[in-house]
Amino acid sequence: RVVAYTGTGGYAEYAKTKLEDGPEFDATTLAASWYPFQSLKVQLSGSDLHDEDNYGVLLEHQPEMFGDSLGVRLGFSMTDSSPKARTYELGISYYFGRKVPLQTRDRQYR
Repeated sequence: RVVAYTGTGGYAEYAKTKLEDGPEFDATTLAASWYPFQSLKVQLSGSDLHDEDNYGVLLEHQPEMFGDSLGVRLGFSMTDSSPKARTYELGISYYFGRKVPLQTRDRQYR
């Protein structure tokens, strides 16, 4: 497994797995993040596992009115295989410890 992170919140990952007495699996993931505000992240991602490609978008917001300790995520991803599979994500996170903006949390503490 190889993972490379950028200083801007993006990353690339390649993993290869060999099952005992079975096939070998390859997976590649690419993601890029953009922060229009320090408390809002927009992430685009793409991955492949075998011949199935998966594309997604994720919005994550950490409202200042909650003291930078609560985060909300909304995401959507879709495969290009037949039949198409769609995944919706709704997430809530509570962060203990340092109360910092989302952009700082992603770049320094994750």
